[in-house]
Amino acid sequence: MNRHLTRRAFQLTILAVLGLAVLMRTCEPGTQLPPAAETIEWNRAMEHAGEYRTVHGPVVDTHYAQRSEGRPTFLNLGRPYPQENRFTVVIWGECRAQFSHPPEKKYWGRKIAVTGQIEEYDGAAQIVVTAPAEITILE
Repeated sequence: MNRHLTRRAFQLTILAVLGLAVLMRTCEPGTQLPPAAETIEWNRAMEHAGEYRTVHGPVVDTHYAQRSEGRPTFLNLGRPYPQENRFTVVIWGECRAQFSHPPEKKYWGRKIAVTGQIEEYDGAAQIVVTAPAEITILE
């Protein structure tokens, strides 16, 4: 069996089983573990708006808007901003301190999986992340 496929299958299984700890829209540590989430490609996320899923894909564009309200960090999967049909991971400024390295640098160019509630914002699907445990580097 192909070692790469075996490793990939293992990573996706771990993501689905653990469901990655989601901390209920706050940066405060939580004790509740979420249910396992189905894993989907970034380009299918809009079809699942309103659902709790694990979305995976390549981070092709990042931006830390430190002068904007809320100081968000954006990680765009599949397509860069402002292209439509991209998937965006949003990390609000109040949650950045939980990350050991700046997220816009740590995840840029990597393939990641992110777990949470998929929302639609301004024509794009997104998940708001509140803790590093919600993001896994796949490659």
